[in-house]
This record gives sequence, C-alpha cells and structure tokens, in this order.
Amino acid sequence: GSHLTIVPYPGFRVSVTNLSRSGKFTQYFSSEVTPESYENEFAPARTFTFYEDIKPLLDQGLIKGGSLENAVVIRGDEVLSKEPMRFENEFARHKALDLVGDLMLSGKRITG
Repeated sequence: GSHLTIVPYPGFRVSVTNLSRSGKFTQYFSSEVTPESYENEFAPARTFTFYEDIKPLLDQGLIKGGSLENAVVIRGDEVLSKEPMRFENEFARHKALDLVGDLMLSGKRITG
C-alpha cells in the first residue's frame, strides 16, 4: 500500500521513500519543486515495473508503447534497461514525479 503525509511548509517540497519488495531497491528522494528542479531532477526519471507483473501482458502482446528505452524493468535483483540508471534513486524520483503530476491535477497552487 501507499501512505501520504502532508505537513505545513513555506514552499513546495516533495519527499518520497520507495520501498522495494526485496529491500535492494529501496530509495529516498527529496527536493523543492521548481520549474528548474522539475526539468532536471524529476522529469528524466523513467517509469519502472517488475518483470513478473508485465510478463503475462508481454506474452499476450498487450504492451505496445513500453520498451527498455523508456522504462526500467526489475527482474529479481537485476535491473533491465537499454541505458544505465539515470540517478541512483531513479525509482523514488519517478514516484515523486507521479506525485507532483497528481497534485497539479488539483488545479490549485501548492505552497505553505
């Protein structure tokens, strides 16, 4: 499951701890959210998934847009990707990217 905590803060900061199944890929990321940090620290983080979650979909030919160029697949203790991880904590950064996107859908300015 997921847990979200919102606390008063004078700006807009997102902190994410991403817990992995085995613990090997547990990661933390925290950053102020600004146009510059969004472009450089959040947006480059690729989506990720577990091989066992997508294997049935691959077998049925249902995954058309995903590839190892635009996503990272975790298979056991191995990371499958066409390129190296962009950040040591890329998975947590992508979760932060998702959270910022969800918060922006509220249509409200988020500060303090």
